[in-house]
Amino acid sequence: MKKMRKLLPLGGLILSMLCICIPLSGKRAAAKPGDPYSADKAIDYANSCFKKKGKSYKVRYSKKYGKDLCAGYVSQCLKEGGLPMDSTWYWKSKKKTSLTWRVSNMLFSYLKKSGYKVIYSPKASQVKPGDIIFYWTNGGWGHCAICVDKTRAGKPRINAYNDPHYHFSYWTLGYKTCVISMESKTETPTLTQTTIIGGKRISLSCPTEGADIYYTTDGKTPTLNATKYTKPFIVKKNTKVQAIAMFGNYKNSDVLSKFIDTKKVVENGIYYIHVPTSKNKVLGVPNNNLQENATLQLINSNSEYNRKFSVTYKGNGYYTLSLLHSGQALTEEDAIGKIHANGTPTQKKAQGNSLELWRITYLNSGGMRITNAKTARHLSIGQTCQVGNAAYTSNTAERAGQLWKFKKTSRSMLTLDHCVAPSNLKKKSAFTFSGTVSSNYKIQKVTVSILSKRGKTVVSASAAPKAKSYSVKKLSGKIRFGKLKKGTYRFRIHAVDATKQEKILIDKVFYIKKK
Repeated sequence: MKKMRKLLPLGGLILSMLCICIPLSGKRAAAKPGDPYSADKAIDYANSCFKKKGKSYKVRYSKKYGKDLCAGYVSQCLKEGGLPMDSTWYWKSKKKTSLTWRVSNMLFSYLKKSGYKVIYSPKASQVKPGDIIFYWTNGGWGHCAICVDKTRAGKPRINAYNDPHYHFSYWTLGYKTCVISMESKTETPTLTQTTIIGGKRISLSCPTEGADIYYTTDGKTPTLNATKYTKPFIVKKNTKVQAIAMFGNYKNSDVLSKFIDTKKVVENGIYYIHVPTSKNKVLGVPNNNLQENATLQLINSNSEYNRKFSVTYKGNGYYTLSLLHSGQALTEEDAIGKIHANGTPTQKKAQGNSLELWRITYLNSGGMRITNAKTARHLSIGQTCQVGNAAYTSNTAERAGQLWKFKKTSRSMLTLDHCVAPSNLKKKSAFTFSGTVSSNYKIQKVTVSILSKRGKTVVSASAAPKAKSYSVKKLSGKIRFGKLKKGTYRFRIHAVDATKQEKILIDKVFYIKKK
């Protein structure tokens, strides 16, 4: 990498220092985001200012603009890319060129004041061809370059004057940098769908304030001639909604394309299933029952897994409903493959047949109806909705007992990070283990254990954090490795959070050897 002092010859250094003392004109800049700036044209011009000489490239000064420094070269690229000159930023002749045109600090201030987006300390992914990169030197943005392309790995390459750089891949130059995004593009619209009786209500919006949105529902790519979005619209059959946003001279947005399945009323996820008349009661099985034929009941809601259902969409309005703690699917089939005559739904190991498919139908904001795909019978809990009521299926439509709501919840995310565990230790040596247990639920218990080769607990220590994060180092003083005899051991950390799901986070073999 070439040193920064080579990037700023004496003339550039003087101008860079002068620019700190010379204020930017108070006049409003004419340039603004959305001006017809073409990154491709700017880059074509930027590359034309270099010529190959041997194995390297040398500056070929423009006959139109003449010899100039780093900011003058970047200004030329911006001008050739379509950025309009104004009374603040202009080139007329060698003696009548504005300081804003040819001094890096002032060019930066001009573009920032004009409203172009500035990204400080940018990542490579935030730099696009045609963007301008500024480098902090001598107490200001004293040097600049233009991004002309990116490598296959996504690394920007730049062109710059002064000490010439052509397709230079060390784009940050190891110094403090910022990038100004030049080619403005309208942001992609976003789509929100709301389930209603018989279809979906579609709402469109665009993060670019003031942008117009045009959409289609017939599979055609939207253009200015498509339907202009003015208010939410209704979709009553499966279709693909496509939308594009346009704003002034900005580039058009990318096309949003979203397939709307009007029969899909619940997104895939983990849910509590409860009846609207008893919001604190949910479907589940008591006592963490993992057996097949476990009876579903309406029981008190809490974070235990035997109250949580994994809801998976299978298409055409049908879902599978499986208890999260056991993975067993809700079905009307019994253990030997027969439909229950008494209409009792069963939690059973998934077989992938139609008796495990359930249609979820949106009725209104008060609830949904769940019916078996094959038998068309309704999943019910009875109209009284009391704790202990067993679930069943019925051919007869009921009111409260067959209305269901799906309350989104989540899986337990128990993890152990930055763990330092024992490996090979000498007899009577001390050791301090560490690590952080984390969960999206409050951690109920953490236990650190040392087990013998046969799996018998030698020593252990526990804590009840009642928090979402806990450092196991706090237990380290309660387990003294120096008292362990020579031999093979296991180091184990396990924890349980509010979901009541216990998880072994580390189980590692280590050895105690002679001194």
